[in-house]
Amino acid sequence: MPSTFPTVVRGPVANPGPDGSVTYTPDGALAADSGGRLTFVGAWDDFARAHGPGVPHARVRGLIVPGMFDLHTHVPQHPIRGHFSDHVDPNDGRGVLLASLEKNVFPAERTWEDAPHA
Repeated sequence: MPSTFPTVVRGPVANPGPDGSVTYTPDGALAADSGGRLTFVGAWDDFARAHGPGVPHARVRGLIVPGMFDLHTHVPQHPIRGHFSDHVDPNDGRGVLLASLEKNVFPAERTWEDAPHA
């Protein structure tokens, strides 16, 4: 019988709740339908009981968590969005983050020291 869950992963799951709590499940499962929408998050035993233990799945070694999104922006950085590390040497001894800040971000933010520009 074909699986109705094209994507199933098994491993430890940290699932945040709407009240700010986090449920940790050491042997958990995450399943998505063919459209990529989550259909199950919880204990592997509960998933296997409902769908059979033979459902094809991938084992993960890390922790399964929701995607992390940073949705805030710094208005002075707007002109360099998507170009944070342009013209930065990846082998710079300071590391890409510090080199990118010094080469692109800090100069973009300094333009706002000028009151008429800001």
